[in-house]
Amino acid sequence: MRGRSLRSAVGLVAIAGAYTAIALLPIGTGSPDVALTCVSGVALAAGIVVIARWITGSRRTQFGVWFALVFLNLAAVAVEGTLFAPAAAPPSSLGANLIRLLAAAVVVAGLASALLGRRDVTHAPGAPVRPMSAWLWRLLAAAAIYIVLYLVIGGVNYTLVTRPYYESHAGSLVVPPAQTVLLYEPVRGLLIALSVLPLTLALRIQPRAAAVVAGVMLFVVGGLVPLLPQTLLPLYLRVASLWEIFGQNFLTGVACAYLFMARGHAAEHRQARDRPLGSVQ
Repeated sequence: MRGRSLRSAVGLVAIAGAYTAIALLPIGTGSPDVALTCVSGVALAAGIVVIARWITGSRRTQFGVWFALVFLNLAAVAVEGTLFAPAAAPPSSLGANLIRLLAAAVVVAGLASALLGRRDVTHAPGAPVRPMSAWLWRLLAAAAIYIVLYLVIGGVNYTLVTRPYYESHAGSLVVPPAQTVLLYEPVRGLLIALSVLPLTLALRIQPRAAAVVAGVMLFVVGGLVPLLPQTLLPLYLRVASLWEIFGQNFLTGVACAYLFMARGHAAEHRQARDRPLGSVQ
C-alpha cells in the first residue's frame, strides 16, 4: 500500500511537472498563464493517477491509453484553435505546436506507464471480438453523437453567451466559414472517439462508472487542460466555453463507453486483475 501511494505521489509530481514544462514552450503568439498551466498539469496528472489503478493490462497498455487520450484530444484542440483564433494560433505555427503536443503525450504516457503501470500482469482481456464493420459503425456513431452535441450545445452557448465576444473579436476570435466548421468537426469527433477507445477497453470497472470516467477525462484533457491557461480570452468567455465543452465531451465520452465496451467487460477485467501471477487461461 505504501509503495503504491509513493508511486502515485511521484507520478503526480512527475507528470504534472513534465506536462507544464512542455506546455510553456514558446510557440505561436499566445503566452499561457504559468500558474494556470501548472493547475492544468496537476489536473491532468491527478486524473491519470486516479484512473491508472482501474486499468487492466501491462505498462504497454497504460502507455497506449494515455498517449491516445492526450495527443488526439490536444491535437484536435490545436487545429480548432487555428480556425477560431488564427491570430493567437497562426496556421504557420501549427506544425511546431503539434510536435510539442506529440512530445508531451509521449512523455506523459511514458511516465504514467513507468510509474503507475503494473509489472505483474501476465494476462489481460483484449478488445471485444467484432468484425471491422462493427467497430467502424461504432466509431462513426460516436463521431455523429459529438457533432450533434457540438451543434446543439454550441449553438445555444453562442446565442446566449459567446456571440458578442466573437463579433467583437475578443481574444482574436473569429467565426470561420460554415463549410470549414462542417468539414472539420466530424474529423474532431472521430479523433475524440479514437482517443477514448483504448481507455474504455482497458478499464476494469462497471460500464456506468467507465462512462463517467471517459466523459470526465475527455472534458479534462480536451477542455480544461488546453483552455484554462489561455488568458488572451476573457475569464467569462473561458468559463462559458468550459461549460460548453463539458456538455459536448462528457456526453460523448459516456456514449463512447457504452458503444465500445462489451457485455461482461467489467467481470472479465476483474478476473484478470485477481488471477494469480503466472497463471494462464
